[in-house]
Amino acid sequence: MAAFKPHVAHASPLRSSGRDHAALRPIIRQYLSTNLPEATAIDDISITSPSSAGVANETLMVSTFTAGAQGPRYVFRLEGEEHLYPRPDIGSHARIYRQIGQNSTVPVPRIHLIEDDSAILGARFMVMEWVEGRVPPDSPNFQRSGWLKDLRPARQELIWQDCIAQMAKLHAMDPAGFDFLRWRDDGAGEASGIGRTGLGSALEYWNDYALWCGADDIPIFGAARDWLSGKLPRNEAGAFSWGDARLPNTIIRGDSCAAILDWDMVSLAGPEADLAWWAIADHKHTLTQNVPRLPGIGSPAQTIRLWESLSGRSVRNMDWHLVFAAYRQALIAYRLFCLNNGVEASAADFLETPGVGVQWLASLLDQPLPNRLTMAFSSLEK
Repeated sequence: MAAFKPHVAHASPLRSSGRDHAALRPIIRQYLSTNLPEATAIDDISITSPSSAGVANETLMVSTFTAGAQGPRYVFRLEGEEHLYPRPDIGSHARIYRQIGQNSTVPVPRIHLIEDDSAILGARFMVMEWVEGRVPPDSPNFQRSGWLKDLRPARQELIWQDCIAQMAKLHAMDPAGFDFLRWRDDGAGEASGIGRTGLGSALEYWNDYALWCGADDIPIFGAARDWLSGKLPRNEAGAFSWGDARLPNTIIRGDSCAAILDWDMVSLAGPEADLAWWAIADHKHTLTQNVPRLPGIGSPAQTIRLWESLSGRSVRNMDWHLVFAAYRQALIAYRLFCLNNGVEASAADFLETPGVGVQWLASLLDQPLPNRLTMAFSSLEK
């Protein structure tokens, strides 16, 4: 039985993007001046929304002004509804940011406030530091166009290298400080069975996600679940995993990573989970689309070798993690497909035009699909 409640249909399935900024201005100005000593004198604010934010949460960029002069700037991150991920919890995200900021040199925004009163903005939210820099665009992806593509290859390479270096520092953190990330059945205690390890706990979460989004009875997902459970590495105690490890979840200043963002998929699945996710995100926008990778950005195999040189250890069980990454990506793709198609969504329609996650599962596990594979897994070197 799924630990999550079954999903329900939504008239407006993805994150809100139509908030009335004019109506929010006096509310946010009053909130800041009441709760932050540095903001007591502000007399005006401006609000913008990032053009390339994800679908799970809403972000508001807030600039303050006093007597016409620009003052402190903040980022409001609002908790999403149960659309893309079950049980969203902005408090856990804030806890992760603070744990990383206090116990490592990994650059993350400082958390100013966590607000549990959803009546203020219509959802719980946190107020974060505004980090100066630029985000590699996701739509259209940076491999196709944008400021990162326009840089010289040598600068692209410096950015790629530093982002992998910061990711390696994340992985080196003591997982004991993140024990709250272990999946718990219905919130009542430690999960049983495979959930007793960090990696097993992460797999249990995604197996429950499959039940939650209605994908559990689709044969290719069942095959992936059984393969992953049967071949679960038993020697992995668990280590921090960013989850959505991609360049668009960073802020770049100069040629360096100024901040790592986004914990919607965080877990204790370990570094290999991030390296495999990085690989599938890379192939999604390069090899499978016949788009040349930016000359300064390393291939997935080069990324792994760089990580190994920085971390001082070799990757383990990458075959398992490649299937796990494809499983997660395919489940999210199915959830998005259902949200976008509502009651008319069907597994047959989804499998007619499968994305990279499903096609990787089919090729890695030798599973049938209705049509010929166009994005099969080939090699991490490519």
